[in-house]
Amino acid sequence: MIEIKDVDLKQLSELDIQQIGRDLLEHLVVVIRGQDLTPDDQSRICGIIGDMQNYHKETYVREYTKNVAVHENILRVTGEKDKEGKQGLFGHNEVLDWHANMVGNPMRDPLIWLYGVKGTKGSRTSWLDNAEAYKNLPESLKERIKKLKIYTGYEVNRISPTTYFHDHIGDIPFDMYYKNPLGKEGMFFPFLQIFAMEEDGEFIDDYQEVIDEIRSHVEREEYMYHHDWEDGDVVISEQ
Repeated sequence: MIEIKDVDLKQLSELDIQQIGRDLLEHLVVVIRGQDLTPDDQSRICGIIGDMQNYHKETYVREYTKNVAVHENILRVTGEKDKEGKQGLFGHNEVLDWHANMVGNPMRDPLIWLYGVKGTKGSRTSWLDNAEAYKNLPESLKERIKKLKIYTGYEVNRISPTTYFHDHIGDIPFDMYYKNPLGKEGMFFPFLQIFAMEEDGEFIDDYQEVIDEIRSHVEREEYMYHHDWEDGDVVISEQ
């Protein structure tokens, strides 16, 4: 994690914002506090770093996200109800467990932008550093991970009780070994969202044992960053 201090994102040049994107590839989590941003500000800044999801692009997407999208590129993540009495994404009282975004989508965007608008004090979000954790694994396990492919999806109550998402298991395998555009090695390891695993093209019957072994290493405190929110905080992460 790196914290960038004493900046106003609205006033930064495109080159400065692109540098934040490079910092993100190196440090995986970038924290910038004390911002006052409109949805359009956020969309402009994120658009300089890379492409964004568009929640108004197609009719079925617009219908699916109408109660959680506040902008074509921004979703509400909140328990606060809108004018129709609908909560935002993950608007429940339970803790949202470890997860990665859109794990079953081969076109998933790797970066997540979170902006604390209001009422955030007392909330905590945590990240796992799957690059540093990978680096410190035994060489034999690192080599095995390079051979593993995972099938991911969503199941209610695995990470969240929300029924906003449909239960599904993707039919496209993903490499567990991951190298980002900066060449940083790590793992794509959403361990609560893995439903099957292959090694050298063969399904592993006892794949949960493999997950548990790696998870016991990854979930050490030394690989965690805990962010205690204040209104105005921006946290960008590389998923």
